Amino acid sequence: MRKLLLLCLTFGLLLAALILAPLSGATKNGTSSGRKPDGKKTTKQAPTAPSVVTAVGFGVSRPVRELAQEQKTVKDPSQVEIKDREELLEQRREQRVKVEAQSRAGLMGLLRMTCS
Repeated sequence: MRKLLLLCLTFGLLLAALILAPLSGATKNGTSSGRKPDGKKTTKQAPTAPSVVTAVGFGVSRPVRELAQEQKTVKDPSQVEIKDREELLEQRREQRVKVEAQSRAGLMGLLRMTCS
């Protein structure tokens, strides 16, 4: 059973290699046939000048130079507050729980008012 499986796998790999070799542009002798990996032939074209096209539908931001100048700089590195990511996530979770509790309390109050 294992011999048959090994034989089938070997045959499958050999078959795949034979099928994929022409697609990769590999040739036995001479130069490549000029095919791309997707199977399409390439054509050599004369280089053209780059065309400049304005982007449409994008927002315009200020130059990076101005953004960098507005950024706060700290002269003494000991004044920098290091923010703990886990602590920030925990604070967000606590705030979310408080908001959910308040919304549930509001919904329960409305439900009680409508039922009585």
